[in-house]
Amino acid sequence: MSDFVIRSQALNGFEETVVELGGDPRVLYDQLELPCAAELQRKEFIDYEIVIRLWNAAAATLDCPQFGYLVALKKDPRHQYGILSMITATSATGAEAISSFARYLKIHTKTGVVELRHDAGKSCLQNAILYPGKESVYQVYLHAIGLGINILRVLSEDSIKPVAIHLMFKEPAHSSRLRKAIRLPIFFNSSWNGLEFNTADLTRPLPRANTQLHQRLEQEISDSLTESRHDFAQRLRTLIGRTLDIGDPSIDRVSTYLACNKRTLQRRLEKWDLNFKQLLDQVRLHRAKHYLQHSSLSLIEIAELLSYNDQSSFSRFFSRCEGMAPLHWRQLQLEQTKED
Repeated sequence: MSDFVIRSQALNGFEETVVELGGDPRVLYDQLELPCAAELQRKEFIDYEIVIRLWNAAAATLDCPQFGYLVALKKDPRHQYGILSMITATSATGAEAISSFARYLKIHTKTGVVELRHDAGKSCLQNAILYPGKESVYQVYLHAIGLGINILRVLSEDSIKPVAIHLMFKEPAHSSRLRKAIRLPIFFNSSWNGLEFNTADLTRPLPRANTQLHQRLEQEISDSLTESRHDFAQRLRTLIGRTLDIGDPSIDRVSTYLACNKRTLQRRLEKWDLNFKQLLDQVRLHRAKHYLQHSSLSLIEIAELLSYNDQSSFSRFFSRCEGMAPLHWRQLQLEQTKED
């Protein structure tokens, strides 16, 4: 099993959604040469690739471009995440619930990162799926967004709702069907994936708030967590992404986010046998592939978003990593999409 895993409860709601749409889950399992859900769910964790392939196959086979979102609506957030559900439910406000969920999400998945950021009266619940495979992650992003909507809807008894959805993907031909299902403004070609809220809405008290129980549960979960090499590397990739957003992907800037000095961060990197430049390259390559495959951005624009001084520097980096020029790689992905 790879480092990119998720708890098997992620499959909850999958078969029910397939059947409701007139499909047969067994056909999809056979098509992908996977065991049935009952066998998969005997395991605590499964490879995240399994979820991605199932969601993608179902969306294509059932002609349901909003499949990932529909699966999310089948899940009861009060039980889906175990102790993490209890921590979010006992939070004082929506903002605290999201922050707690983001802080402890790693007990549920090693691939997803959630971050709440505030700007001028708006709050952005940003999702990042750090999966290195070639499969499209569009459906699992729709699933993550659906989970976010559902969690806050249930916990707040419908008092907290997003005002918009942002997706770092080109607008698909079937976007009208997605808009009809979600019934919120959707901004494609965005710089981030996730939900936009009015900040004031997230300050509303939650009906099941319980400060003492919340603190006790947080202490319990904190005591059980030990940061692994994978967890630390994942956290650094997230912070490096933030530094790219502001055009300063330096180790000094990441140190600032970690509230430590550069030397302390270097010692922690050495402890886990990690290299900052390699982590930065991984984040840049991950974003570059996304921009090339799912946007119409030019190479100059992509180079700027990745904090390269010029297009040629970006092209050399990409060619060194992938063995081909970025435009050639983009064309290959486009041809493969047409074949699929």
